[in-house]
Amino acid sequence: MRVVLTGISGLRKKDILGKICLLCNEKERDNCDFDQDVSFDEKSFDSAYVDKTFDLEHEMCKREDFRVPNYLDISEDELLRAKNRTLNYIIEESEGNENVILGMHSSYYRKNSLFSVIDWNKLREYKPNLFITLLDDIHSIKKRIQNNENSGEVKYIPMKDLLWWREVEILISQQISRNLNSTNIPHYILAREQAITLLYQLMFEPTKKKAYASYPVTAAKKDPDIIKETSNFIKELKKRYIVFDPMTIGEKKLQNALIENLKSPHPKPKINVTKKNGEEIECDVADVMPIISAINGQIVSRDERLVLQSDMVIGYRPTLSPGAQHELRYAKSTSRVETYIVHPLDDSTSPFVNELADEVFPSIEKLFERLDKNS
Repeated sequence: MRVVLTGISGLRKKDILGKICLLCNEKERDNCDFDQDVSFDEKSFDSAYVDKTFDLEHEMCKREDFRVPNYLDISEDELLRAKNRTLNYIIEESEGNENVILGMHSSYYRKNSLFSVIDWNKLREYKPNLFITLLDDIHSIKKRIQNNENSGEVKYIPMKDLLWWREVEILISQQISRNLNSTNIPHYILAREQAITLLYQLMFEPTKKKAYASYPVTAAKKDPDIIKETSNFIKELKKRYIVFDPMTIGEKKLQNALIENLKSPHPKPKINVTKKNGEEIECDVADVMPIISAINGQIVSRDERLVLQSDMVIGYRPTLSPGAQHELRYAKSTSRVETYIVHPLDDSTSPFVNELADEVFPSIEKLFERLDKNS
């Protein structure tokens, strides 16, 4: 497997590259932050290994003696030649190796402008057969960039530009994967929170089905029982499938925090967002205000991308969630992605449930009884 891992700045791709190697090493596995709820195919560990990993930009800067991020100020032609020399080195170094991961940018941000410098012919020589684009919450990305002493002027990048840089990175990576060869190369978007686990599964558990978990979010916030049920639902899915969980990107928290702040008679100039791990990130209200509508739009488009890269969508109590209903309807419109719904008997009856699903089940147990029988 030859992987290309793309992503904008502030994602610490080198950290992901290191930890995927640890996951393949039984003695180091507990040090790599993989998802403890996931049940790996134990047989996959017998043949799972990564021969080499490379970060193209870091390798280029080291070999060419470039300063970061000043190398982005040289001409595009010179940057292309430097990247090609580095790619030549990487291709030669990885010759004969079976499993290699190449981290790189598909786009750059410099002086309020986005641009791309990639020689597709040279990248073709690397012979990639899997593309991954890494994503994370925009506020987490911005904090990492601000804390990086080598960020240069990008340290002051507004969230609005980060949002669109991320979209451009996805789009260019997708276009390369679709057009680099005569046949499409698979391309996936992965949340950084899940990246180590899912990258391992995509590389070394290729026959495992991919499932998009669709479930109520807003309703769960108001009902502790639903929170517990949906948590159990996702854990059960992870025992059987490669699971894409839309809530691993939590930018909706920015909107919620902003609204709460604006309700105050004396709104503060800064808001705090708390991540799942308890870390608090402080954001300027003036930075968040311009991206509220973009956040909502990108949530929808991102979830649709996750649906498209899945084999099936499994919806838990979708009548409680307009978002879940949209995801199931979108999956049905592909005529390829299977749809299954868990609709407990005590939920309100809806004539639309059967229209959204290939099959409907009254409980999670019944769902898995049926799917396990056909696996």
